[in-house]
Amino acid sequence: MKYILVLIMLNFFMQFVSAQTLLISGSIESPDVAVLDNIYHISSEEDIPNPDAEYYAEFFDKTGKMIRYFDFDTFSEEYPRYFVFSVNVDGEVWRVDIRNHEKLIKNMIVSPNAPVVSSVTLEGNKLSWTANDIDNNNLLYDLYYKCDFGEWKLILNEFDEIAYNIDFSKLDGGNSCFLKVVANDGYNEAESVSQEFSVADKLTEVGIIFPNKNSEFSTNFLNDLGFYGYVYDLEESVVDSEFEWVSNKDGIIGNEIYINAISLSLGEHVITFNVKNIDGNLIGSDSISIFVSDKTEPDSFITSLIFNAEKIIKGNETIIITDIKNTITDNYANINFYDGNPDSGGTLILTREIYIPANFDVKISATWIPQTAGDKEIYVKLDNFEKGDNNLSNNIMKKDIRVFPKTSTDANGDDRVNILDLIFVRNKLNANVIAGDNWQADTNGDGKINILDMIAIRNKLNANLGILSLII
Repeated sequence: MKYILVLIMLNFFMQFVSAQTLLISGSIESPDVAVLDNIYHISSEEDIPNPDAEYYAEFFDKTGKMIRYFDFDTFSEEYPRYFVFSVNVDGEVWRVDIRNHEKLIKNMIVSPNAPVVSSVTLEGNKLSWTANDIDNNNLLYDLYYKCDFGEWKLILNEFDEIAYNIDFSKLDGGNSCFLKVVANDGYNEAESVSQEFSVADKLTEVGIIFPNKNSEFSTNFLNDLGFYGYVYDLEESVVDSEFEWVSNKDGIIGNEIYINAISLSLGEHVITFNVKNIDGNLIGSDSISIFVSDKTEPDSFITSLIFNAEKIIKGNETIIITDIKNTITDNYANINFYDGNPDSGGTLILTREIYIPANFDVKISATWIPQTAGDKEIYVKLDNFEKGDNNLSNNIMKKDIRVFPKTSTDANGDDRVNILDLIFVRNKLNANVIAGDNWQADTNGDGKINILDMIAIRNKLNANLGILSLII
C-alpha cells in the first residue's frame, strides 16, 4: 500500500512539473495561410478560449496524440489578422497545428533538441555569448537584466546576433547585477547567465514639463494654466513622493505634481519644482524662468522659414515650413504664404487658420509648385488675429530662394532645350555669373559662363558644330 501511495504521488508530481504555459502568437495572412511566431514558455495564467472562434490550435505529443485544443480570436477582420494567446499544455509538445475551422493553415514540428547557450561575457558595455543548435535552427535571443534583489527584466526581444551593446544608463544600479541570455529555436529554449557585476546607482530624475522656460504669460491667462512636473526613478518607488512648487518671488504656490489656477505677481519668476521622499528629504528639483505680464493681447510671431529641399526645381512639389510662437495668451490667426512680397502684388500660395497656444511652437507647412525658374522671395505672414497682437513687426518673414529649371541646359527657363538657349548663353558670355539671372547661363555648373556652357546645350540637342559656329 505504501508503494502504491508513493507511485500515485510521483505520478501527480510528474504531471505537475510537465505542465507548462505557452505564449502563442502570429498572423492569419489569408483563409489558407497562417504565420506562427516563435513559441515562448512563460509564467502566466491561461487565456480564456472562445468556442465560437473560427480559428483553433492543436497540440500533439510525440505519439501523435492530441494533448490540447484551444480556440482563439484575432485582433481584426482585415488581413493579416494578428493573434496572441497563452495556453496551458500538459505534456511534451511535438507538433502544433493552426486550423481555420477544419482546414489546416499552419503546421510546426518542434525540433527534437534544444539549443545550447554558454560563455555569456560582459566586457565594458558589450555583452557577447556563444550558441549552437544541432538541428541547425535559426536562433533568436532574449536578454534579461536584474540587480540585487530585483526581478528579471526583459531588455531585448528576439535579437538575432550574438553580441549586443548594453545601455546601462537606462538600467537600475546595484552591487549584484546579472545579464541572462535566452535562446529560442522556435519552441525549445536554453539560457545562460553572466558573471556578477556592479552598475552605478541612478539619481532620481525630476523635471518640469510645462510651462516652457522663458515663457511669458498674462495674469488673466494664469488662471487657466497648469504647471506640470514629473519624477522618475529606476531604483526606488516614487508613489509616496511629496511635491512642492516654489516661486522665488511669491514662495510656495502648490503641492501637487500638477497645479492650476495659479496666482503670481507681475515680473520675472524663477519657478522651482521640488520632489521629496517619504522622509521629507529632497531627492530632486528643476527650475525655469517665466515672466508674468500685465499685457492683455498676445504676441504671435514667426521664428523660422525653411524648405524641404536644398535645390528647388521648377514644376516640382516643394514644402514650405514655418514655425510660429505665441506668448501672453492663446490666439487664433491666419497664416499666409506668398510667392513675392504681399504688399506689392505677391502671389498667394496658401491661407490657413491656425490655433497658437501660449508659449508653444507650432509648425505649419504649405505645398508649393513653382511655375517659373529664377530668384524668388517667399513670404509668410500672420494676420487676422482673434485676440489682437501687441507687436505687428514680427508677423512677417522673407526667404530668398532660387528655383532651377527642370534641366540645367534649359538656360532661358521655357521648359525646352533649343536654339534659344544657345542664344541666351551667347548673350551672357563672360558675364558675372551671380548677377541677375546670369546663373541660368552657367549650364555646366562650373561657376563661369563660357563656350563650355554652349557645348553642354549643343550636346543636349545633339546638334552639329556647323549650327554652333553659325550662332557664335
